[in-house]
Amino acid sequence: SYHARSWLDMMNKCPDAVILLKYEDIIKDMEKTMLSLLEFLDIKRTQTEIKEICTLSSFSNMKKSSNNADHMRKGKVGDNKSMFSEQGLTQFEERMGITLRGTVLFDAYFGDENLTSSKERSNL
Repeated sequence: SYHARSWLDMMNKCPDAVILLKYEDIIKDMEKTMLSLLEFLDIKRTQTEIKEICTLSSFSNMKKSSNNADHMRKGKVGDNKSMFSEQGLTQFEERMGITLRGTVLFDAYFGDENLTSSKERSNL
């Protein structure tokens, strides 16, 4: 995908200007991910402020406070794959595997336990 490749190009050209955040990591440990982001941006916050930011940034809180939450799904890791048929998911993963092979984004997507299609990672 052009979009993914453009970010990869930027990461290669200016590695200190781009941070890779995975939704799975945010859900798993938002506070740790937030600390990484704040450190990357060189922003100092107290532990109390970080906890408040994490609370206000939670999926449930953002959905509740949104004026248009219709575009928001469940906020669950891997739920995006429920939007595809098995065949569609396999095709998507094959194309993304070809596009992203050998990149940090390949490992970010295919390296986690959420790969659900019938294709094995080594076949991508």
